[in-house]
Amino acid sequence: MDLNLQYAHHSQQQFDTVTDVSHRQAIKAFDDFAWLAEAEKAQLLQKCLPTLSIIAEHQQKLLWISAYIEGDVLHFNAETKFPAVMSSYFGLCQTQGICDLCNPTFSQGQARKALLLFVSGSLDELEMHFNISH
Repeated sequence: MDLNLQYAHHSQQQFDTVTDVSHRQAIKAFDDFAWLAEAEKAQLLQKCLPTLSIIAEHQQKLLWISAYIEGDVLHFNAETKFPAVMSSYFGLCQTQGICDLCNPTFSQGQARKALLLFVSGSLDELEMHFNISH
């Protein structure tokens, strides 16, 4: 897996990359990221939201998590994409496709759980986690 870190002072196309990270390193990177401080900087600089993204399996799987402040509350926006069997024609057929999920209102704990499910390969659970009410 590769890990990209984008900080408030970065441009939209700028990020720091760490290659070949383990599951443990990805989780540590999330836990060590200064989410609140970077989200506060992002409000001031108006450049880029703090973002951690993970690219796995030769760019076939992606998870990104960004933080933002609304009011006085830190929120997390997360999106994931991965290959999956998709139902079509009202569930009558199944074809290979890309599962694309987004949740703009995760808490920090919910965002961390999404990361844990992603790095462990628990994609069915990840899909259910993204579909929690928001």
